[in-house]
Amino acid sequence: LRFGAYAGHVFEFIPDKGRPSDSVTLTCEGLCMLHCIRCSDDTEISYSVPYFTLLPALEDGYFSDVIITASNNKQFKVHSTILELQGNDINWTSDPPPFSNIPEDVLGTILHFLYSE
Repeated sequence: LRFGAYAGHVFEFIPDKGRPSDSVTLTCEGLCMLHCIRCSDDTEISYSVPYFTLLPALEDGYFSDVIITASNNKQFKVHSTILELQGNDINWTSDPPPFSNIPEDVLGTILHFLYSE
């Protein structure tokens, strides 16, 4: 199992041999281990995922790299990386950025949705 965290770095996990077929241990250069156990199809798995939102980033505007201006000249300092998570086929760094010159309340609602989903 191989995956890259970022350019030039690859983590390769090697399965341990000789283990029972219902589990496998993956090791990465002795630094970390993943112990995987087979779950039956009828096993109910529940995950507790805490609620997470990026709205504070929109509200504070820190480290923004794009400014979208509403029709009343209100500026929204946004983050292209966050916006690309929801709209990856949109060029958020174009000039002018998408959604420029639309009413402030509409633009605010769109950005609220993009940052909270």
